[in-house]
Amino acid sequence: MLHSRVLSLLAAASLGMTTGTAQGDCSLVSTGNIPLPDLGPGTYQGFQGGLYPDGSNIVPAAHQAAGHAQAAQVVPLNSVGLPDAEQGQIGLISIGLSNTTFEFSDGPDSFKPRADADPSRNPKLTIVDGAQGGRDAVDWTDAQSDTWTTLDQRLAAAGVSPAQVQVAWMKLAFDSPQDFGEFPAHAEFLKTDLETVVRIAKSRYPNLRIIYLSSRIRAYTEELNTLNPEPYAYESGFAAQWMIADQIAGTNNLNFDPSKGPVVAPYLRWGSYLWADGTTPRSDGFTWLCRDLQGDFTHPAADAVAKVADQLLDFFKTDPTATPWFLKEQNDAPPVVTVSPNPASGPSGMTIQFSTNVIDPGSGIASFSWTFDDGTFSDEANPTKIFPVPGTYSANLTVTTVTGDHMTATVPVLVQGGLGKLLNVSARLQIGVDDNVAISGFIVGGNGTQTIMLRAIGPSLAQDGVSGILSDPSLVLHDPSGAIIATNDNWQTTQRGELIAEDQVASIRASTIAPSDAAEAALIVDLAPGSYTAVVRGANGETGIGLSEVYVLDESSPALVSNLSTRGLVQSGPNVLIGGFIVGGTQASDIVTRALGPSLTQSGVTGALADPMLELHDGNGTLVASNDNWTETQPAIIEAAGLSPDNPLESAIECTLAPGGYTAIVTGRDGGTGVALVEVYKLP
Repeated sequence: MLHSRVLSLLAAASLGMTTGTAQGDCSLVSTGNIPLPDLGPGTYQGFQGGLYPDGSNIVPAAHQAAGHAQAAQVVPLNSVGLPDAEQGQIGLISIGLSNTTFEFSDGPDSFKPRADADPSRNPKLTIVDGAQGGRDAVDWTDAQSDTWTTLDQRLAAAGVSPAQVQVAWMKLAFDSPQDFGEFPAHAEFLKTDLETVVRIAKSRYPNLRIIYLSSRIRAYTEELNTLNPEPYAYESGFAAQWMIADQIAGTNNLNFDPSKGPVVAPYLRWGSYLWADGTTPRSDGFTWLCRDLQGDFTHPAADAVAKVADQLLDFFKTDPTATPWFLKEQNDAPPVVTVSPNPASGPSGMTIQFSTNVIDPGSGIASFSWTFDDGTFSDEANPTKIFPVPGTYSANLTVTTVTGDHMTATVPVLVQGGLGKLLNVSARLQIGVDDNVAISGFIVGGNGTQTIMLRAIGPSLAQDGVSGILSDPSLVLHDPSGAIIATNDNWQTTQRGELIAEDQVASIRASTIAPSDAAEAALIVDLAPGSYTAVVRGANGETGIGLSEVYVLDESSPALVSNLSTRGLVQSGPNVLIGGFIVGGTQASDIVTRALGPSLTQSGVTGALADPMLELHDGNGTLVASNDNWTETQPAIIEAAGLSPDNPLESAIECTLAPGGYTAIVTGRDGGTGVALVEVYKLP
């Protein structure tokens, strides 16, 4: 039977596909993809990120305990595999292709020479590079291939027998993964081949207990005739994630536990996660630059090999399943190390500053090695790290002295589920002239700045069957003092001003929510905490149905939008005031929606809606709650929130809402019309 790759290559040939010289693109600084550890429970084409099942970066407790048990059995063995503390060896091998061998042993900055020279390394540890250029995952799936023979020859040359091999680092991929189809097909093929490889490895090296897996590095090409273009390089990380999940679930014949049946595979676990999206910093600040790659835009450049070696060395010196066998026995005078995180707990997306205090026994500090349970790392004494995904993490630090004395300290970090956030509010209404325009107010709170996108939509509403649309909406943004700080008429023409210094068309397109009609308006601004007002009107005094929208673009910012409101004219039939909003994050939020009318007269508004009614619907259109007069349903809750309307005829609803989209509809009782205000508040 032909291997799947042969079949796909034949199909590619029939379609005229060829392979050729790499065509890189140093402008490919971002693909928009999120590293798996930072993606967490978020999804890529319907598949969750994270390193382990359910979008988590935390090893499940039972699998973690099994890893500790396996690590405890990694001890010096003699040539026939019997424990020998005096003369035995611990064999650590690499399994992979050209990238792997470059990073593992090619040059003085690669992992093997760095690890061999590290003064804290266990002297019983012998490191052998088994990875080979031109040998991708397919080549390793043949147990009789000369790929395995070459590895055995390298072991013999290093004085290591197959029985002494106990640990492996595996980084495998396909050459030309595009030949296996688009995602998820090529990643599923790769997972199948990786599972075959680990079974073969176990059969050849019976004492192989642990295999650590890594992702590919970033490529700077999207050309399909190259070795491993994006997004295929990124997507291949899912193959490792899925294989480990198979072992944890007890599926696909990967058992390592003799109590559960025949042992056919080693224990599988993530090692260092190596992919980062170009110049976009990962949660640990790590980046891959175009100059970090060779001329084929796939293999690491000689001076960038250290970027992988740093991560590997830090991993083996800190991970609790690696330190028992990688580090040498401790002497009587190790450094004294204490670690303090600030803060030690908080919501997902928080930034933690780690502080280290070291009492040096006298020889001098050689290195700081950090890992954070999510495939990321640092070599700094006092690193800063963002934790985008919920979980209880262990920040592991090993401090090594010049003489190889070392001490590992671990501090827990509790990352709670992301707090609910208001990410978008919109209001569809009849836009008139003078005071009967759309006036949207919002409050930016918290710390730092928030990136906001404002849109004024009209012509494209016709696609949804709306008649009487506003043909040319314009947009004006006011700061807390009422001063105009940004304007736009047609979004494809940027109007520069106080907050907008450069053309925004490319940024608006990149947001993925650019208006679909050139006559519509949009602008992007970075706003400090404060109250802001966006006004939508017809560009030349025109009237019609329009949509005023406020979008939060930076969900990771500590600055939050806590209140959003729109004032406009409520008419009868379909021309009522329709407010939409999105609750983001991963946790439910307590939200208050209000519909005000009579009290607007206190602000000088004429023609106010006399008796507003409010309905709240979920994303499926299902009615969640309704209210006519706020004093009749939830008065105590509304009062406790400090959001009591001034007039008993006005409406208010408090609900705990899961993340998702919602719609608040304001109508007039008995068909009444007039100016009203719809408001959305997120409670603390």
